[in-house]
Amino acid sequence: MIVDENLDIKAVVDFEFWNALPAQFAHGPLWWLTSLRPDEWIDSGFDFGALRSRLEPHVEQFLPVMEKVEKEKATDGSVALLSVPMRDSWISGRFWFNLAMDDSWTIDAVYWAALHKPGDEVLDEAMEDELKAFYDMKMKQLAAFNAECKERGIGDAGHVRNWIMIV
Repeated sequence: MIVDENLDIKAVVDFEFWNALPAQFAHGPLWWLTSLRPDEWIDSGFDFGALRSRLEPHVEQFLPVMEKVEKEKATDGSVALLSVPMRDSWISGRFWFNLAMDDSWTIDAVYWAALHKPGDEVLDEAMEDELKAFYDMKMKQLAAFNAECKERGIGDAGHVRNWIMIV
């Protein structure tokens, strides 16, 4: 609801079908060009190469048409063309990252099929040290939080977490 300074309702907005995402999420070719979400392809046993091979011709057909329409509509050059970042997103691979981030159900399938680079699962010594330092810092923060909770008489982090889940 939108209200004025007197708290009188001025408008009601239905956000049921709104999707508020960063603008770069619109900079990718449209996954529905293949009629199925790419994660459905991946989870259905199609390998990533087959998915990309199926999607690529549709992207290469769609983008030139989009470019043509954009050029016809924006004769003075004042309108930003969506086809340019869309093509860049496809070429650079950001399309797959944005697809994974757009839907929490797709992250795993898209990551392993499109984004994972062999060897990423093994941390080098510097990363191991950084991870351990981060873990130690978080454990100190948790201990300080638990001490503060105990001092206030509200239990510890587990107690607070359970209380939040009940509420």
